[in-house]
Amino acid sequence: LDVVFGIDVSHWQGELNWLRIWNEGFRFSGIKATEGPYPNGKKFTDPSYARNARRTKARGFVRFPYHFLVNAPVRRQVAHFLRVAGGGWQRGKCPLIDFEAYPNYPSLSPKKDHLFAFIRELRRRIGREPLIFVYAGKGYTDSIGGIDLRAFNNVRLWDAAYYLGFKRGYASVLWREIVEAGYRPFAKARWGHRPKKVSQFTSTAKVTGQLMDADAWHGNLRDLRHATGWRAA
Repeated sequence: LDVVFGIDVSHWQGELNWLRIWNEGFRFSGIKATEGPYPNGKKFTDPSYARNARRTKARGFVRFPYHFLVNAPVRRQVAHFLRVAGGGWQRGKCPLIDFEAYPNYPSLSPKKDHLFAFIRELRRRIGREPLIFVYAGKGYTDSIGGIDLRAFNNVRLWDAAYYLGFKRGYASVLWREIVEAGYRPFAKARWGHRPKKVSQFTSTAKVTGQLMDADAWHGNLRDLRHATGWRAA
């Protein structure tokens, strides 16, 4: 299949059996860490982050702690994210920025300037490494006129596109069906000619008896670990 499969998780999935997830063939995970502070000063830390981060690391998963970006001062958001998820970057751990419309509260939906400022401030705080990943879908980025990330080094794209709609099934089966139907999730570059590195291709993959977002890393497991600073074989 030429990909490695992963999932995205937050407190909405409840307590997870990471050994079972590993045995079902997944090797990386986006893990929600933070959101905000919002314009009113309140902020959110995902109550399952610490547990998910600890257990995925113990099981050998590559981890992508993520911050849900909002329309609010960026420096405070970066500080909140790093207080919760910072430290130990690389060695199979890279930051992920969730850039999408805010559900039910359009005024909180981030703009391009928020994303660019967040990347710059995060890079200033953590240094030249590791890679920074940006998650977004075509619908939202098109609605704001697209985004161009050519000005940033060491940024990779985590693209969201559900080629089979909300069809349910095992991640590997759905992915094979996508490819055999002629879709090419990694073929077309987006956002300033940057190639996509990760494809979130469904929100309805069957994982340990429940439905979850599933992702495909473009490359093999060695490439995944090397790109995220984990030199293990």
